[in-house]
Amino acid sequence: MDRYKIGPVLGEGTFGIVYKAFDKKNQDAIVAIKQYKRGKFKDGVNFTALREIKLQQELLNHANITQLIDVFIHQEALNLVLEFLPTNLQDLIMCKKVAFKEADIKAYMK
Repeated sequence: MDRYKIGPVLGEGTFGIVYKAFDKKNQDAIVAIKQYKRGKFKDGVNFTALREIKLQQELLNHANITQLIDVFIHQEALNLVLEFLPTNLQDLIMCKKVAFKEADIKAYMK
């Protein structure tokens, strides 16, 4: 955790919290750290986290998938360090200034 300087919370969901952070070893590059909440089972690793890590590794360097940079455990919480993106698809969908064409919608659904 010493490698990263944690910033504001970007979002929170069922399984964890996503923070904006800065990678001190990589010229303060902006990253997103997804910290998985501890499940009701106190031993082992959250199955959802394992599934996400496995998929991220399989889809490494895919143009449409955020890149997994690092995985570590800090204070008994599993942390995934991901490429930071300034927005997400939900924000684009909700934005009234953006008009999607039929081809865009098909591409996003695919």
